Amino acid sequence: AVHGVCGAWGTLAAGMFSAGDMFNPSVMGVQMIGILAAFAWTFPVAFLAFSLIKKMVGIRVNGHLEAVGLDLHEHDNRAYPEFLPTDFLPTDELALEEV
Repeated sequence: AVHGVCGAWGTLAAGMFSAGDMFNPSVMGVQMIGILAAFAWTFPVAFLAFSLIKKMVGIRVNGHLEAVGLDLHEHDNRAYPEFLPTDFLPTDELALEEV
């Protein structure tokens, strides 16, 4: 969503601030067609790609790995331990936090 909205704004802004008068209807119309064409291509291709990935290997991890965190599972390291519930932290890290 972020990339699409910012890309649409950039496309419109290029038409608005182009040489000539601002908000030229013909230029803005061409820019809108460009935005719609990009959406018409990107949405179905992304939907198809994510549907295939979901069917083949899955998109989500199991609930336990999600609760523990993928950083710990994949890299044996905790990212942002200050946001984890204390029952996920080993006692040596709890001792360091109390100091």
